[in-house]
Amino acid sequence: MDQFLSRLAEQWAVIKAAPLPFILAIGISASAIWWLVNFVYSGVVSAKNAQLELADRQLKDYQQKLSGATPDEAAKKIADLEKRVTALGPRLLSQDQKSKMIPVLQRLAEPETVNISVDMLCNDCPAFAEDLASTFSSVPKWTIVPNGFAGSYNIPARGLILQVADPKAPPLSASLAAEALNAASISFQWVQGEPSRSLTPTARFSILVRPPG
Repeated sequence: MDQFLSRLAEQWAVIKAAPLPFILAIGISASAIWWLVNFVYSGVVSAKNAQLELADRQLKDYQQKLSGATPDEAAKKIADLEKRVTALGPRLLSQDQKSKMIPVLQRLAEPETVNISVDMLCNDCPAFAEDLASTFSSVPKWTIVPNGFAGSYNIPARGLILQVADPKAPPLSASLAAEALNAASISFQWVQGEPSRSLTPTARFSILVRPPG
């Protein structure tokens, strides 16, 4: 400790004898440190400013393209556009829709025959009817009898139709088919009428596939 104090006294004596060079050295060192710190942080600040300007330009470009719509409104627009694009294509069942229908169809207690009739003048009706038939017939208790017709089939309704003798009191199998379609978010209409006895004498309801309305 005494040695440290003696050396400090010696250094202080040197500084006291020539204070100007010491002060000048301190000033140069401080200036150099300040310049280095300023240089480093000015680069960091410049980079952050550039990022903020880029983000601001991207946000303005996003708002301009969406006509000022919020993210939720933009998501809705995209969903609506996807529905419109899907509607322009052929009606087919996705694997997800089939997987939602099958567990409902498996609840059928007794074997049932259903007549699936397709409007042959409709471009996408046969493929859609085939998808429906394969989904129903994948459950052993369902037997599918295909039938084709051309035109209105004396039914003004369009799209997918469940035809039963009494829509207010459909047979259990028809109700189960309707539940399966609902599970897959497939729209349909109930229509009163008897299935063709000449083609499917045991069927208690028919599924008619007509052009979308």
